[in-house]
Amino acid sequence: MTNPQNEERFPLKLDPRQQSVLKTLREKQTKKYPLGDWYLGAIYALNNCHNPDRFSQAAHSLRELLEKLSRVVVGMDVQVPSSGFKGTHRDL
Repeated sequence: MTNPQNEERFPLKLDPRQQSVLKTLREKQTKKYPLGDWYLGAIYALNNCHNPDRFSQAAHSLRELLEKLSRVVVGMDVQVPSSGFKGTHRDL
């Protein structure tokens, strides 16, 4: 899991939406599924412009997160926007 000292040594400025997503993922993560760590790792990888493999590494973290997310949220009450997908094809 995330070591808070590492976050202090390698500061990263998250926008409010990223902070909210990270907070939510950390509330749901377990030792087996460190959702917040995967999310933060993807952001760190993308922001490291000196890393020539940054896109692949970020994609791997996000694939891991998306694959395991359903295992953690099964049984939770997930809120779906009331509009859903109706009418979205008109906006394309």
